[in-house]
Amino acid sequence: MKRLFVLLFALLPMLVSAQGVTPSGYDKVQRLSDGTAIVMLNGKYGLIANTGEVIAPPEYKNIKQVANGRYLLISNELSVIDSKGNPAHDVMIYTSSNGDVITPNYLDVSILSNTYSSGLGVIIFDRPITSIGGGAFWDCTSLTSVTIPSSVTSIGYETFRGCTSLTNVTIPNSVTLIGSWAFSFCTSLKSITIPNSVIGVGDNVFNGCTSLPVIDGMRYAGTYLVEAVDKTRTSYTIKPGTRFIGSKAFEDCSSLTSITIPNSVTEIGDYAFSRCASLTSITIPNSVTKIIYSAFSGCTSLRSVIISNSVTEIGWNAFYGCTSLKEVYCKAKTPPTAAADEGDWSAFSDNASGRKIYVPRASVEAYKQADYWKDYASDIVGYDF
Repeated sequence: MKRLFVLLFALLPMLVSAQGVTPSGYDKVQRLSDGTAIVMLNGKYGLIANTGEVIAPPEYKNIKQVANGRYLLISNELSVIDSKGNPAHDVMIYTSSNGDVITPNYLDVSILSNTYSSGLGVIIFDRPITSIGGGAFWDCTSLTSVTIPSSVTSIGYETFRGCTSLTNVTIPNSVTLIGSWAFSFCTSLKSITIPNSVIGVGDNVFNGCTSLPVIDGMRYAGTYLVEAVDKTRTSYTIKPGTRFIGSKAFEDCSSLTSITIPNSVTEIGDYAFSRCASLTSITIPNSVTKIIYSAFSGCTSLRSVIISNSVTEIGWNAFYGCTSLKEVYCKAKTPPTAAADEGDWSAFSDNASGRKIYVPRASVEAYKQADYWKDYASDIVGYDF
């Protein structure tokens, strides 16, 4: 018997090592197959390594093991971590309205497994995912939510187009680009978070997303202004904090005479104010860097435009067909890049006779020699701003 106790005492460290240190001071402990433990304290869940180290503090609504060494943290948002507490970039979580397995296409990774159980779909990839390709979830009408890994930097063209059951989306702050029509016709989409990391947004991204909130007559997708709902109003004040004025947002608002753009907007989308026939003047705030193609085309009453010194790019036909436009004040010391289409810019074509483009006096020659700007060399005049 004495020898048995000696043997058990010798094996004890090995037994502790195999099972892991038992967490103490918690209301509930659930040991997982990989040695980690889900713990509960005061109704909140946490995750403890088999060494006793805290991987995730007990502050979550629930925690589930979704794969070996991969854990889903459930709070107001969903996130997946590895056994060291770092974001897991090779896992995507989703839910569907009917419990169907949903398989995305056009990814930059291979799918190792895709399962659906207990109300959650879990896709395991062979490596971290960095891009969700165009049309990946096109017309996945049962998709209700998806957790985008924080390794993703771009969401492609028409990625979630026609996902009519998708209700909310959180875009991680790793994403810099969102492709055209990416969330178009997601008719149940009620909220979306667009982080400040996003610097480029394609056209018609939220076209047909009719469940997004309307504030003071304008529909918003987070910091993206989708559209003016009431096309008959004479004035609008865009919500402070708005970063993007979307494609065709105010197109054909023929009664619009004034618009207040906050000093947070960085991009004015294609056809954003096209054919606003009553608009007489516009001031582009210092936050704007891009004026996309045809943004103010066909504004036939527009007489003067002030373009801030922050603008670095002006798209083709930006002010085309503004037949009353007499004065363009472009404050940028370096001529903004002319984003031409197949060799044609025509940003200030078909304006009023005698229209002048006023630029910083020291930059006159630079403008007259710059690509496409030189087409208007005879109209470019130095000005002291």
